[in-house]
Amino acid sequence: MNDLIFTRPTTFAIFFIVFAATPIFAEDEDAKRNLEVYGRLSYTYSEVEFWRQVSITVRPGIGVFLSPEWEVLAEPHYGFRKVEYDRFPENFFVETAYDVGLSIGPSFNYTASELVVLFMAAKVGVAWFFVDPPYTLGRSPWSKPSMSLPIIAGGAKLFMSKNWAFLISVEYSRTMNDLGEDGRTRSAISLGVGLSAFL
Repeated sequence: MNDLIFTRPTTFAIFFIVFAATPIFAEDEDAKRNLEVYGRLSYTYSEVEFWRQVSITVRPGIGVFLSPEWEVLAEPHYGFRKVEYDRFPENFFVETAYDVGLSIGPSFNYTASELVVLFMAAKVGVAWFFVDPPYTLGRSPWSKPSMSLPIIAGGAKLFMSKNWAFLISVEYSRTMNDLGEDGRTRSAISLGVGLSAFL
């Protein structure tokens, strides 16, 4: 299982959203924002050769604004991953893994219209996996830490009011020591939706 590189996600989705509402100002001189609190649910599917992986991750986060455009993000996460291997019918097996981790980094916000703010973020992250079953009998199911670098995310905040926005995102990540295995690298694209509150 070592030295697998997940560089070709086979599923790609395009979010096309029609959003109609009365004019709501994404930026208002009378409503300066200092803090963003958000939550995202993200989905990832990747397939390389005989390996398939599906991930679902919950990502609550907080952003501290340094200026109207720039904020610093801190995003813990909790995820579930299913891994399937089917090179030969007699060798087919399924693993499940749960991970907890944290990513941090800056984000730039661009006000495209009264309703839409576009954003781009660059982060680094660390995670620990609980693998079931463990790869080796007698080994702890908790893995060594995995490092994600880079994590590049982009998307849009679609404002429903001055303090609430619907969030959509696309994120690319490259993880070293994936699932806690030395030398195993995984690249993936995830799609996410969520809500943001501005304080």
